[in-house]
Formats: sequence, C-alpha cells, structure tokens
Amino acid sequence: MALQRLDPAPLRHECTRCGGSCQGAHVRLVDDADRAHVIAAAAALGVADPVDNDRLRTVNGACVFQAEDGGCRVHSHLGMSFKPKVCQQYPLVAVRVGPDVRVGLDPGCYASLATWTTGPEIGVQGIIATTIPTTPREEAFEDAFLDASEPDDANLRTMLAFLVGAPPSEPAPRAVLSAWVERMQDADLRSLLDLPDTSAALRVALAPVLEAATAWDRAAPPGWPELDPALERHVVQAIRQIVWLRLGRTLPMLPATVMLLVLGAVAVGWADPRPERFGVAFAGWIRAVRARAWWSALVPDEATLGRLLGR
Repeated sequence: MALQRLDPAPLRHECTRCGGSCQGAHVRLVDDADRAHVIAAAAALGVADPVDNDRLRTVNGACVFQAEDGGCRVHSHLGMSFKPKVCQQYPLVAVRVGPDVRVGLDPGCYASLATWTTGPEIGVQGIIATTIPTTPREEAFEDAFLDASEPDDANLRTMLAFLVGAPPSEPAPRAVLSAWVERMQDADLRSLLDLPDTSAALRVALAPVLEAATAWDRAAPPGWPELDPALERHVVQAIRQIVWLRLGRTLPMLPATVMLLVLGAVAVGWADPRPERFGVAFAGWIRAVRARAWWSALVPDEATLGRLLGR
C-alpha cells in the first residue's frame, strides 16, 4: 500500500481549540479499544453515557466531551491518547483508491487557512483509511478536473471556466453570476441555519455571508472578487483536496458539487475578502454544502444546475 498526496508540500496544521469540529459531527469509534478508551475517559471526567451505538454521543449537536470554552475535555485533562482515533487524526483524512491510499487535510476545519502553511508538520503513521465507492462517471470527472486545475495555472476563474465549458481566458459569464445570486436569495438558506442540528460554529461562520447575499443585485451581480493571491491559492488547493479525498461521502462528486464550492468561494469573497474572515466562512461553506440539505437547497433540479453552469 502506497500513500499518495495531491501536493508534495508537507501537511501542516495546528489546532486552535475553536471547537468547530466538535459540533455537527458524528464521530465513529473504530474498534473495541477505541470504545474502551472513551468509556474510561468518561468515567474519569464524570460524563454519563458517552457512546451512542458506535459513535460519540452528542448533546445539542455538540460532542458530549466539549467544554464550555470549545476545547475537548478529554484532551485537556487526560491527553491526546484518550481521544477517539478519528479525533486524534482529524483533520488528516485518508481514502483508499485502488491499491493506494490518498492522504490530505480536510479544508472544512475552521483552522485550515490560518495554519496551512505555518502549523507543525503532521505525520501519517498508523493512519485510518476509508474506502469510498465511486462510479466511472465520477472518476472521469475527478481526473479531468484535477488535470484542469493544476496549481501553477489555476485560480477560481479557471475552475469556473472548466465547469461552464468556457475558455479560461474569458471573464466569468455574467449570466452564471446572476443565476448564482438568484439561487442564493431564493434557496432560503437562513432557515437551514435555524435547524436544531446546525452547529453554533456554522451559524457564526455563515451568517455574515447569507446576510450580505440579501443585498446583492440579481441583474447586476457584484464584480469578480479580488482575493489576496495567497488566499486564492489556498481556496484552489482546498477545492482540489475535496475532490482528491472524495469528501462529502453522501454526495456525487460531479460538476454540481464542485460548482457549489467554486461559487461559494465567490460568495464568501463578495461578503468579506479579508483572510481572517474569509477563512472561517469558507470552511463553514465547505461543511455546509457537504450536507445533503444544503446541497439540495442550492441545486434542487437539473434546470437549476443548467442555469448555474450557463447552459
């Protein structure tokens, strides 16, 4: 078994104890030893019933071990080794593809942008990998998209050009951007933020974007967002990582999913392009569109998809 990475650069990340990844997640316990560690940790911390079937129990959408400051009580009081293996590994992700294992970092972590070049290097020893079935159609799209979005030449414009079938040198089609503004305004996304299982971190991350969207003009959408070059490189790499690692396991990795990521980055840039704001909001967007409720609200039918793809 060979480990493969999309980018040869070291994998870097540092937990900022924001607690965002401890909300809205369903952490699977991978074996009996994992379960025993969790039960022992719960006994030491006075936490009742920490396991629900084969997963960590949640309370109001948050992990039963999350502290009021957002940090992990297990990590703080007992150490990393008592945490479930999935939690120890995150945001490192591994997926089996044929005889090999692809490894990378989930850009849906709220600390992704802040630490992707400055955090400590992460090792991959003993990594837990999952197998995600794909169809030949999905594999063909994956190969074509990754080839068309090589980092040296790619940016959000070229990614969108690939999706709409336009020459990369042409500006973003205004009709597509107008359709995107219309879709965001008509999809009633704010109601999704109010659902009981929506995490507090996601509400904080996306509320400013959805509020800004109410003021956009469908007939004259905002101009193409001017992002800091380093920020745009991060966004491009993040979208490529999602395709490479096949994240969003319940969704088809087809143009619709990638289109929502690209146009979502455009919307976040329209709302607030400052890196410290953009990074958190875009991580939230990544988490949101990997949930079927959000995906379905934004792309409910083929006609909507066609308009967003300029067809």
